[in-house]
Amino acid sequence: MDEFQEIVERSEVKRRWEIGEKYEVKIVGRSKEHAYVDCGDKKEGLIRIEEFIDQKGEVSLKEGETVEAYYIGTSGGFRIFTTLMHGYSTLDLKRIRDAYEEGKPIEGKVIAQKKGGFEVEIGKIRCFCPYSQIGERDELAGDFLGRTMSFKVLAFEDEGKNVVLSRRALLEEERKEGIERLKEQIKEGSVITGKIKRIGTGGATIDLGGVQAYLPKSEISWTYVEEVKDFFSVGESIEAKVKEIDWENKKIVLSLKELSEDPYALFSKKYGRGSIIEGTISKVEPFGVFVSLVEGVEGFAHVSKLGKKGMVKDLSKFFKEGERLRVRILEIDLAKRKVFLQVEEETTGDIEYPEFGEKLECKVVKVLQKGLLVETPSGVLGYVPEGELNVRGEKAKSNHYKEGKNLRAIVLQVDREKGKILLSEKKVEEFEEKEAYRAYKEKVEKETSSFGRLKDLLEEKLK
Repeated sequence: MDEFQEIVERSEVKRRWEIGEKYEVKIVGRSKEHAYVDCGDKKEGLIRIEEFIDQKGEVSLKEGETVEAYYIGTSGGFRIFTTLMHGYSTLDLKRIRDAYEEGKPIEGKVIAQKKGGFEVEIGKIRCFCPYSQIGERDELAGDFLGRTMSFKVLAFEDEGKNVVLSRRALLEEERKEGIERLKEQIKEGSVITGKIKRIGTGGATIDLGGVQAYLPKSEISWTYVEEVKDFFSVGESIEAKVKEIDWENKKIVLSLKELSEDPYALFSKKYGRGSIIEGTISKVEPFGVFVSLVEGVEGFAHVSKLGKKGMVKDLSKFFKEGERLRVRILEIDLAKRKVFLQVEEETTGDIEYPEFGEKLECKVVKVLQKGLLVETPSGVLGYVPEGELNVRGEKAKSNHYKEGKNLRAIVLQVDREKGKILLSEKKVEEFEEKEAYRAYKEKVEKETSSFGRLKDLLEEKLK
């Protein structure tokens, strides 16, 4: 056995060193300019130290480490080696090959965008990462250029001339590990901390350490949220409550507002049906008035609950945004988070009601199933029952009476207490006939009266 080993050692000592051939040599020391390698005989070899400088500018070199290097000649009694040949580094290639064989991640810098994907540099080796493997679907291509990131080596072919990378594979592995970890840590109702990863119009994506959760716009605040970006910034840490978990579909929904009690629930504890409260008018619509009652709670008073002023088409004539309004609570619906109100006292301003029997030029506001809602010249709303219309039938009505169309009507009834006005279209003709007859009668009576006076004067003169 000893004789065999001696023969092997002698054969290694006497081996020929061919220029351009690749050899495995062991690092035995270093200086400022060179790394010293053991060639297996009495001669040592040299490799320039700059070949071992990594992307961070540090020398990645360990004594006792075996490296692959090309023999390129002798100088000053030393064999000269290099790890670079035809633009490739055997050191970088070995790192990539080891990462591929062992399934370990490796760092690379995205240096360019090319057809089908990105060019990634690992050391001095140019690799390729397809678009589909660079990251999440909603990440933009421009977000990756110039960044140094970790990749998984999917393919290592032709001695490193064809290296295919994937960042997404690592993200998927991290996500799987993160999900398993989170399964043990959280459940619905848990309070967790995460970082804002992305902000969209419908909500924000939250990073929970490799696992993504979603915070919908509707779960940010108990009050209306117009712009999500007004509440958060990317990279910001937030605390939220887990509202929903679907491990099978990898879905986690968070809620920020549920960290505090619903203001409607708090409101209902303090106020009940029949309570009178003063609020601020927040919005005036044709169908009613919205009133801000307390922070986060808004109530609504329908036109039918606004008293006499509700019969005016233009409610903004009497209800102004920002004004205080005294209201009575009719109902609190916690499930729908709604508060229904009734105006408790009349607001300032006078309403001009028409007189009974008066003929008005009205304007159609809405075609109803059993009549028309019209606006009188003073702005008060009136009602024309179907029986008092010239045109009847649902289809005929919708074709004949259009919103904004003028309509002549006679006032049949005025209820100032309830703010109701009843009108008739079909009685206009009858009214006009009576008016014409009345005018004719007055004219005749006047003429007759004038003739009588003339007769008396003539008789007097003749006497």
